[in-house]
Amino acid sequence: MTRRKLQLALDLRLRAASGREDFFVSDSNADAVAWVDSWPDWPGPALVITGPAGSGKTHLGRVWQKRAGAVVYGEGEPLDLASPPDRVAVLVDDAEAAGDDATLFHLFNAVAAARGFLLFTARTPPARWGGRLSDLV
Repeated sequence: MTRRKLQLALDLRLRAASGREDFFVSDSNADAVAWVDSWPDWPGPALVITGPAGSGKTHLGRVWQKRAGAVVYGEGEPLDLASPPDRVAVLVDDAEAAGDDATLFHLFNAVAAARGFLLFTARTPPARWGGRLSDLV
């Protein structure tokens, strides 16, 4: 007599983890979390969070985006930096692939001039981005 194995399909809904409470803090990301949590008391206008794929950079960036009311560079409406709002906050996710350096450099300067904030996420630190504008690196 052969036994049949039954496989049941369970209706398990996947809940997207996107909030700060969903972010698992570990030794490897505690510094990045502390920097994001310290906003708007950053010592300068920009912060770069680096780490390998799947390490939570985008998730942490989205946490900051929600908290800061930031716009995301490259999504939706183009950024109007000619007449910025009272507090400018911009997230550039995957900065290594985010576009040409001249645009990113002008974005950095415009956000800094508006006394705003800019959060970059990337897999590698800016100093390792090959072929980039030296001013941006």
